[in-house]
Amino acid sequence: MLTDIPDAARQLPDAVAEAKKVGLPFVAKDLGVPSVPDSENAAPALNKFRRLTEEIRKSAQIQGDLDKAAALVASATMPSERADAIKAATELLGQSEERLATLEAAASKPQVDFRRDWDLGPDLLFPEFASMKAGIKLLSARAIVRAATDDALGAVQDLGRISAITRFSGQDPTIISLLVQIACEAIRNRTIERITGLWSDSPSRLAALQQALKQEQKPDFLYAMRGEVYMGIAVCRNLDKYGGADRFLKGVSSASMGNEEALPKLDAKTVRRDGLPEDETSRAFMARHLQAWAGVWPDLTANRADPAKMGKRLDEMARKIEANKGASYRLSAVLYPVFTQAGLAVSRMKAVHDATASMVDVVRFQAQNGRLPKTLAEAGAVRNDPFTGKPLGYKVEGTGFRIWSVGADGIDHHGVARWEVNGSEAGSVFDEVVAFPFKERTAVPRLQPVRPTSP
Repeated sequence: MLTDIPDAARQLPDAVAEAKKVGLPFVAKDLGVPSVPDSENAAPALNKFRRLTEEIRKSAQIQGDLDKAAALVASATMPSERADAIKAATELLGQSEERLATLEAAASKPQVDFRRDWDLGPDLLFPEFASMKAGIKLLSARAIVRAATDDALGAVQDLGRISAITRFSGQDPTIISLLVQIACEAIRNRTIERITGLWSDSPSRLAALQQALKQEQKPDFLYAMRGEVYMGIAVCRNLDKYGGADRFLKGVSSASMGNEEALPKLDAKTVRRDGLPEDETSRAFMARHLQAWAGVWPDLTANRADPAKMGKRLDEMARKIEANKGASYRLSAVLYPVFTQAGLAVSRMKAVHDATASMVDVVRFQAQNGRLPKTLAEAGAVRNDPFTGKPLGYKVEGTGFRIWSVGADGIDHHGVARWEVNGSEAGSVFDEVVAFPFKERTAVPRLQPVRPTSP
């Protein structure tokens, strides 16, 4: 390995100047995380929900049973079957009244601030995310039960609460926060799909769903990347507290194999929060880290509306670093995740949201006109596929229909969904599909994927 540490360390002052020039964060306040007053902060209520959930024995099993009951409420074809499912779900919801009240309190707040200590770098944990997702599942189940029992107002209110907590999940500048927000939005979309089936003959209620879908989540990929930049800076400032660069790199490798004790934990009282590291190796690592991000940041800013393109650009940066044999690049080579997948996840989220909104438009058109529209445009569902810039796909299937985006591969598979394809092709041959009546996201072995055709 080339010994370029001294030369890289000498480049640090210029690297810092360039990083600041392009707008990279250099101290924690530069991240742009808003400071929320207690009266407006959802964090205390969300933390209470997490504690309540942790105190419940078999909470995961209870939630699993509730998910199944709610799904049956939406899919049952016999009145007696639906009635039994509603009864089972209502009994399970009754065990969560305090938790539901806590979620309502959280959703009533405009913002969230968990008072995170960003200078802890990789030691910073996000224990709230798992419980926030659990809370959204809980609200989803209640929304479906309310929709099935003529409590339309309550169902729409729960959808609003789901939107609020989903938004909260994406307010941290990290890739983890971004991905949790996408997962929460997926739950909301499935909830709306199920409720659409329950309300398919009511134009007024479907109009309420159309309004709910206007509360669109818009994950900010660039904002999430600011946290990734700052984590590397925090690591470089505190490498000595991990026992030095070699100790940290070995610890990261060991931790990736499940050894949680591989690295010492930073002490918030002694962590270094600003300035430059003193030792030569840490200075070299910080220089390479800042140079890499400063080199791509203008491109990321210019392509802020295209997260898939941003992810690809970042992966190009990571590959160049991995290919470099200089010792000063060792830290950067282990810090960067696979950015392309995160960028594509944001685009998929947009595609599914727009397909879901178009589905509600089509079902409302049918409720008003007694027939399905010939095209999406006839139903007023004029939305373009984020992967192609062309209109979303649409086809009628018997008394139902499906709407789709071509997905990340850019090839139109004529509405074959990833969750319908079984076997080795499941990861490569699929579109992003919303079907009506609602179809569960499970593999169907008997279905054979159609041969894809070029657009």
